[in-house]
Amino acid sequence: MSSQALPAPAKQLFRYLFEQASLGIAVEDLEGNLLLANPALCSMLGYTEKELCGMSCSEFANPEDSQDDWALFQQLRAGLIDHYCLEKRYVTKDGAQIWGRLNVSLSTDDDGGSPLVFAFVEEITERKLTEEDLARTNAQLRLALEAGKSVGWEWDLKTGRDFWFGDLQTIFGIPSHTFVGRSEDFHRYVHPDDRQLVTKAVADARQSQKAYMTEFRVVRADGTVRWLAATGQFYYGANGDPERMLGMAADITERKQTEAALRTSEERFRLAAQAGKMYAYEWDVASDKVVRSAECMNVLGFDRSKELTRQELLASIHPEDRDLFIHSVDLTPQNPTSNTRYRVLRPDGLVVCLEKNATGFFDEQGKLLRMIGMIADITERRQTEDALRESEEKYRRVVDHLHDALVIDDAARQVTFANDRFLQLFGIGREELKNTNIIEEYVAPEFRAQLHDLHERRMRGESIPEQFEYEGIRRDGERMWLEVNVVPIHDRTGRITHAQSVIRDITERKQADAALARVSRKLIEAQEQERARIARELHDDFGQRLAMLTIEIEELQQSDFDLPAQVRNRFEELRKQTSGIAADIQILSHELHSAKLEYLGITAAIRGFCTEFGQHQNVDIDFQTHDLPSPVPLDVSLCFLRVLQEALHNSAKHSGVRSCEVRLWGTSDAIHLTVRDDGAGFDLEAAKVGRGLGLISMEERLKLLAGTLSIETEARRGTTVHARVPLSAENDSVRAAS
Repeated sequence: MSSQALPAPAKQLFRYLFEQASLGIAVEDLEGNLLLANPALCSMLGYTEKELCGMSCSEFANPEDSQDDWALFQQLRAGLIDHYCLEKRYVTKDGAQIWGRLNVSLSTDDDGGSPLVFAFVEEITERKLTEEDLARTNAQLRLALEAGKSVGWEWDLKTGRDFWFGDLQTIFGIPSHTFVGRSEDFHRYVHPDDRQLVTKAVADARQSQKAYMTEFRVVRADGTVRWLAATGQFYYGANGDPERMLGMAADITERKQTEAALRTSEERFRLAAQAGKMYAYEWDVASDKVVRSAECMNVLGFDRSKELTRQELLASIHPEDRDLFIHSVDLTPQNPTSNTRYRVLRPDGLVVCLEKNATGFFDEQGKLLRMIGMIADITERRQTEDALRESEEKYRRVVDHLHDALVIDDAARQVTFANDRFLQLFGIGREELKNTNIIEEYVAPEFRAQLHDLHERRMRGESIPEQFEYEGIRRDGERMWLEVNVVPIHDRTGRITHAQSVIRDITERKQADAALARVSRKLIEAQEQERARIARELHDDFGQRLAMLTIEIEELQQSDFDLPAQVRNRFEELRKQTSGIAADIQILSHELHSAKLEYLGITAAIRGFCTEFGQHQNVDIDFQTHDLPSPVPLDVSLCFLRVLQEALHNSAKHSGVRSCEVRLWGTSDAIHLTVRDDGAGFDLEAAKVGRGLGLISMEERLKLLAGTLSIETEARRGTTVHARVPLSAENDSVRAAS
């Protein structure tokens, strides 16, 4: 029914309600165009009634909300619904945005007139803003709970409903920000050992009407254990009964782990302090009070509970160390730490040595407020250090008075230590040792390359001779022969870092050896000259005379005298004996002096001697030679011939076999001779103790030529004699000097 059909009083009432209503009221046609608008709607939108009438609803509606409104309006117009309600935004005439709650219904005219649409709008802008603020507050609360690894809860005691919200993922392992359940669901997560604790804490808070506060563990679904700190409050009704409980719980697992680690650390510190005889202390400057940890009893020997000032402590400080103790607190903000060693007199009469490491704390003006530090009993260490210093001093005195020079150099061959004898030996002062390269400055040039190589190999850990000889140079240029024994020095990791050398001046011994060598050479030369004279006498005199005697005996044996057969046989025996003696004299003459050696060389001389000796001694001698240099020096040839003669005589006399091998050959740096048999052999050690002149003669001859003699022998496995003479410029000079 239209308003025109209403009675006059009803129309008047409708107009009054229309104009006085606090809700915005609009009458629209089925196209959404406004036909009427009351003052409340005009005030709400900022338009006059005249401006609003004829406007479409979409003109002052927020475009984002118009689509939903228009869809419902179409259903209303089609008769599918008779009313609808929604919240939407409107745009006022001045462009502001407001929220309204819209109720729309369709009114049809009983007389068959056009239907009208009635719209009632309630402004809800303030409520919406409040809801948005609340939503933001809830979001901030949620973020704060997540950042703090916390959850909140609300427990409705009447319904048993338990609502959780916050960081449920961290606390309970629940993949959600909210959870609704019952209190039993919460207790299911509480650690079994802590459930009674939580139940009692809740009951106590409920009964006392005080805040609920406790710490307990929860077990997540994956088995992880977390620690929570929970606080809460009961809210009561008018009758005094609790109606609900609100609370918060924060994850304190890291704090608990830190506390456990701290307790462990403190226990370790306590044990370390006891084991290391240490204690902590704090000095308050204003009160002059000193607080010490319990471990001081083990160090100082008196009850720590007795309060002392630093001034009172001064009485227990050793008199000689009191000034040091007093000034140990002279700290500044720029230099806030100190390290002090001092002695303390214990009540039992013992003296202990302490080491104090302290740090000062200052106010803004730089005034010292307090000191905190650790004090350690270093009595044993001090005694050890004193003993070590005394030992080092004794060692230094011994080293300085050694007859031999002692020097230590590093990997760069820089001298790091030298005793007084070293300085005396090389004629230098101690100040000259700095940055001194021991090889470059104190070794003759011709030995430097060799010693450089030995040094590098030693620092690499290779095996090298520990003792060798070389020529050194004094500061004044004088040369001297030195014998050095080198021992590598290792660090804790086993790496070689230095080398210790003990150097002995052997110049006099070298000169004596050279003089002895000259005497030996002269003796050998005299011996060879005498042998040559005797050989000539035997060959030219006795040999010729025996030859003539042999001829005369043959002539008598062949004469016409009528001699008995017995006499003739006797003449034959005499002839043979005379001939044998002549042959022996000839061989002896050749042994004493070999003309072949002088004119044909060492190979012909040795081959000839082997042939004659083999025939005379009935010994099979296999002689071979190869790679000999040409020519071989005469003194070397004569030395090898004498060694061969002595070796073959010994083999024929002692080996028990009738064969031997002789080898003569050359290498790039030496000539070698070996004489070998497969005979009985002998005890070499026993032979060295009681050796005869033959072995001595061989060694002495080889020594004059810087040669060596080695003998390998074993019982019933034969003997090998090996003579070696080097062929080098150095040995040529040795022979020349000798």
